[in-house]
Amino acid sequence: MNTDRTCKINWGVYVSCLLLLLTSACQPFTEQATPPTPFPSPTATSIPSLTPTFTPIPSPTPDLIIVQAQTFMNLSLESIADKPPDYQDDFSNPHSGWPVGAQPYNDSGHEDGIVGYENGEYFITAAEAKYPHENDPQLAVTCQSAFHSPKVTVWNFVMAVDARFPTLDESEYWRDWQMKFWEESNYYYGVLISPDGQVSFHTSAPPETFLDSNDRLETTLVSSFDYNGGLNHLVVVADNSTIAMTLNGEVVVYIDNLPPREPGPIGFVVCNFSPTPFRAQWDNLKIWRLPDQ
Repeated sequence: MNTDRTCKINWGVYVSCLLLLLTSACQPFTEQATPPTPFPSPTATSIPSLTPTFTPIPSPTPDLIIVQAQTFMNLSLESIADKPPDYQDDFSNPHSGWPVGAQPYNDSGHEDGIVGYENGEYFITAAEAKYPHENDPQLAVTCQSAFHSPKVTVWNFVMAVDARFPTLDESEYWRDWQMKFWEESNYYYGVLISPDGQVSFHTSAPPETFLDSNDRLETTLVSSFDYNGGLNHLVVVADNSTIAMTLNGEVVVYIDNLPPREPGPIGFVVCNFSPTPFRAQWDNLKIWRLPDQ
């Protein structure tokens, strides 16, 4: 075999192929690439709004028990709007029927003090606390009460009165003034107000028989209470098993399941747990009797 001739042929084929490849690589590229499909232009509606929205917070509504008290009181107050009081006393007449002078201790209970008229108001001064409290013999107390003669009795009624503590009370001892009504042989009922503006329904009847968290409303602080000797206006409405009270227009007591009771006299009371005498004053007492049902 002619090996030299074969190598020459193969070498020639190799060179020819190489020249062909080089020639192809040098030709200009005429085919254009297909451009990518562009994204559609955004529109105003395709972008969600980023503006925050707020749900308004509803205004707070009054406590239901306050609404019930106001509704109950308004019905009675509207019924007497054009009627004169059945009883009234502005205490300008020192002979209008309330007791006057020193009321010495009578060897029972804890009543001791001075009562009377002064500058168109009625006052009670309870002596210093010095008698054992009936529920706690270690606790000293003195109270003084005053009832009209002849007795002013009520059952269903509206009562309005102005009352005040004539001097600022900074004592750490408890003191209060009270209006009593429906006083019977065994029990009494009333309202108690202390110099710090605390108001409560006051009774010697067992409270568990008719007071519970669903129908008892008491205020430990009346925002409009005048601590500096000014008058505070108390309104009491009692009709059958329901009683409600406002002090300076604020609902302070509402009870709707009072036990049966008898008509009783209206009276003023001051109680003093302090070692110094304590005084309270009243003015503009008015009472309207409501029909018994």
